[in-house]
Amino acid sequence: MDIVKKEAPINDKNNTKKAGYYISDNLSLFYYKYIFRNASKLNIMDSEAFYKRYIEKDFESQYVSKAFEQVCKQYLIRQNRLGLTDEIFEEIIKEVLSAAATFAVCLKEDSIMKMRGLKI
Repeated sequence: MDIVKKEAPINDKNNTKKAGYYISDNLSLFYYKYIFRNASKLNIMDSEAFYKRYIEKDFESQYVSKAFEQVCKQYLIRQNRLGLTDEIFEEIIKEVLSAAATFAVCLKEDSIMKMRGLKI
């Protein structure tokens, strides 16, 4: 189980000085980002008040977006390995990942609109 990974910047993989270690498991990342550092506060606060003060502010903009980007990356890698992409790729650059994430969001919104009976 790879909980911690060493990653180099996408645009500069050869520069090992800029590489860093990151928590790759989303559950562990959530725990250490929000719970572990504020555990003593969680013990004396209502869970909803704790959420509003320490999690809500950047949960969607920071945590979910980065987790979603990782899911998109995993999906692209699996599709590539199975030969289901239009063209086989050797690396994923940030622009491709952003395009895939945008496409996935559009598909989700399209599905929701269809379920609600709305015209697209």
